Amino acid sequence: MIKLYSAQRCPYALRTRLALQEKGLDYEHVEIDLRNKPAEFARISRYGKVPALFDGDRSLYESSIINEYLDEQYPEPPLMPEAPGDRAYARIWIDFANTRLMPASARIASAKTEDDKRAARDTFGEHMAMVGGELGDGPWLLGTRYSLVEVTYAPFYARKERYRGIDIPDNVLAWLQRIGERPAYVRTGGLEPRKA
Repeated sequence: MIKLYSAQRCPYALRTRLALQEKGLDYEHVEIDLRNKPAEFARISRYGKVPALFDGDRSLYESSIINEYLDEQYPEPPLMPEAPGDRAYARIWIDFANTRLMPASARIASAKTEDDKRAARDTFGEHMAMVGGELGDGPWLLGTRYSLVEVTYAPFYARKERYRGIDIPDNVLAWLQRIGERPAYVRTGGLEPRKA
């Protein structure tokens, strides 16, 4: 049985909950209070972060790594392309989310001055414009294939209120909306508190 250590409000944990939902995998959900982590959690996640996943005797952490593991370990339905070049292209956009968009989003939330907030919002908008330039005619970044790229970008849909008023291309907004409308995404509950 897969055991997922998660925090409902964590955007990275949302990615792994979504990957599990897309795969249709049963798992035990363990909600972690990030301000009061249980002692045994350190044995599961050596980084002390969520998500962390326990599968058989294997303990994994870091959402992108967990999600690729899930796709390889449980190959149906596949969430990464078969061709190595296409997989590399998908990884570029996953990395872009992790190294460009997530930090810009965090700077928006933590900015102390209006100038800092404006600069962070401008940077976020520029990054989203780059994503928009890659979106073609298909509904997903890889064309007709929903992938771990969309799973990775799901938190930007979940936090769409944070980005209100930022100049984000219409095709990116429509793409994020499609991500948020998928049944698997709806089942995750997004970043809203879990209902008792």
